[in-house]
Amino acid sequence: MLLSISLTLLLYNFSKSQLLEIGLGLESSKASFIWVIRDSYGDAFFPEGFEERVRDRAFVIKGWGSTGSIS
Repeated sequence: MLLSISLTLLLYNFSKSQLLEIGLGLESSKASFIWVIRDSYGDAFFPEGFEERVRDRAFVIKGWGSTGSIS
């Protein structure tokens, strides 16, 4: 099962603490997911070790996530 969440960041800018909560929720869900996040947020909101813990079930893209980079 692939978790599909679409958050339109063009309409809303999440705070780093909100992004941290989203990341923690995705991690604790144990679901597979794709998360494309703007470069302007940097890595500061990722919990330490987040990408390593989810790498077997997640695809995290920092910057622009074109369809070709996801498929």
